[in-house]
Amino acid sequence: MLLAIDVGNTNTEFGVFEGENLLGSFRMMTKSNATSDEIGLLVCQYFQRFGLDRTRLEAVMVASVVPQVMYTLTAAMVKYLGLKPIVADVDVDSGLRYGPMVTDERLGPDRSVACVAAMEKYGRPVIVLDFGTATTVTVVDRQRRYRGGVILAGVKLSLHALFSGTAQLPDIALEPPGKVICSVTEDSLQAGAIYGAAAMADGLLERMDSSAEVKVYEQEKGRYKVLLVGERLGQLIGHRGETLDAIQHLTNYAINRGGEKRCHINVDAESYRAKREESLVHLAEKMAAKVVKYKRSMALEPMNSYERHVIHTALQNFEGVSTSSTGTEPNRRVVVSYERPNRQEDTRPKSREWS
Repeated sequence: MLLAIDVGNTNTEFGVFEGENLLGSFRMMTKSNATSDEIGLLVCQYFQRFGLDRTRLEAVMVASVVPQVMYTLTAAMVKYLGLKPIVADVDVDSGLRYGPMVTDERLGPDRSVACVAAMEKYGRPVIVLDFGTATTVTVVDRQRRYRGGVILAGVKLSLHALFSGTAQLPDIALEPPGKVICSVTEDSLQAGAIYGAAAMADGLLERMDSSAEVKVYEQEKGRYKVLLVGERLGQLIGHRGETLDAIQHLTNYAINRGGEKRCHINVDAESYRAKREESLVHLAEKMAAKVVKYKRSMALEPMNSYERHVIHTALQNFEGVSTSSTGTEPNRRVVVSYERPNRQEDTRPKSREWS
């Protein structure tokens, strides 16, 4: 197991991973005067809360933008977990490259780690938005190079400045009010904070030439195709279409929410769906050939239900293999199993055994 720790200016977040699976997460306030015993005991309590055996931990990884807490945090990990933390950008290189720059400045560990995670999940190029104490936008090109970014006050920091500078505005919970134009002060503040931040992000992306023209076609009654047209839409597609799938899911949710009649929206960009289906069929046939050759079952990477359906359909008539799905969402995957061919009864005359 791995304990990943993100030390931010406001909160310190902990995540416990088994491979790629997140087993549990928790957070505490970042306090420079916290003792190692406070941190260590709190971590042990959370492990007990999740029913996790902390003796199974193999490593602790830390990304920190608060140097003042590193001594006590390191001491807590060594004292209570018996592991010295691996610190991002100090003990290990994140792998993020830097092109020709005006200065020798480098990203902080929080942003560099976020960029590496985004590249792993969504592919390259990618634009990473982080809504923390500060809102940051980071751009990485196809060669894993940092190209630049934007830093501005975070949503909560902006609200805090607003509250501290006005006498009559109330403190609010950061929740979407459901509409932009609101008649109640609390709802108006929530709309300004949340929808204002969203509009800011949309505007920044548009100025970065990441906008797309939307075209809608009716395929049949109740089914529509939404085609995103434009240049450099890789970040809208994401790693193996995960961002595109998320856009499609949210679109269907928004359209069908609260309605009696339901419709299905298929979102595509740069003919990605057809290209992906073709590559999946090729992958399925290649995997099936390996299964037959080595006479053992093999599992593919986790896929969504549509992609699993493509694999099952492609191999339903492939001789010598059968397919099944295993696991739980979102880590459900297809297993291609070897099936021994049915031996036909040998009708040739048996040779007589001589003594």
